[in-house]
Amino acid sequence: MDQTDTLNQGYPGRNAITTVSSELDIHEPETPIDIQVQSLGVGRSNELNLRIEQNAELPIHSLPAELLLQIVCLHMILEFGSLPKSYYRRLISLSGVCAHWYNVVTHSPPLWTLINASDPPKVVEMALERSSSHPLDIVLHPRVRPSDELPQTAPATFRSILDAINLHRNRCRSMDIVVPSQWVATVITGLGGSAPNLEKLSFIDEDTVYCGQEFDLLGGKAPRLNSLTLNGVSVRWDSEVLHDLAILDLSWIEKISNL
Repeated sequence: MDQTDTLNQGYPGRNAITTVSSELDIHEPETPIDIQVQSLGVGRSNELNLRIEQNAELPIHSLPAELLLQIVCLHMILEFGSLPKSYYRRLISLSGVCAHWYNVVTHSPPLWTLINASDPPKVVEMALERSSSHPLDIVLHPRVRPSDELPQTAPATFRSILDAINLHRNRCRSMDIVVPSQWVATVITGLGGSAPNLEKLSFIDEDTVYCGQEFDLLGGKAPRLNSLTLNGVSVRWDSEVLHDLAILDLSWIEKISNL
């Protein structure tokens, strides 16, 4: 069943995000819901209105917005904390329950702080906007099908997501990066500035066995970084990003200098 989330236009509205065949997509509905209800005919329209009234009387709809938000947050953490690709598909479906749920979900920044490069750029932009000033958790696991010929440079859609994230670099709390070896330099360049609030970084080159090239990670500036995982990605070992770490996990790094 298709699920619709109205984008910043009230409920219902003009621009919508829909899940079709498990993929998130943007589309423009041809008619608003009130016109669709009228087109159903008097009998079906009355039945629909009756169901809306009955649903509005359910106890869960009388919960304060703050409590409903806590329930939704707990559900999303328990069910989708380790499955980021499914996160916004479920969140968007929850926003379609009714107007009250829509308003709670879409106007609650803590629900929109997961930024996943596997999502369409429009979804990423929407999450960046709706997360307001809250800390962000970045997941860069681009979808590359085994049958696809891997481009030597990151595709334009992936680079556009990097650019969007870079504008909010000061809000990044964690980054989980797994990319092909051909894209490592692009990611490091795209996220090349300082990250003053970054606490955790995992950067994995999914192809490289040993890495002999050293990179200047985050411009050497991540004062709050306390957990760093590098697999096949080597940094300058005199970099300030290594100064105050509580956890350092290194794998498949051939060259260690400047110690």
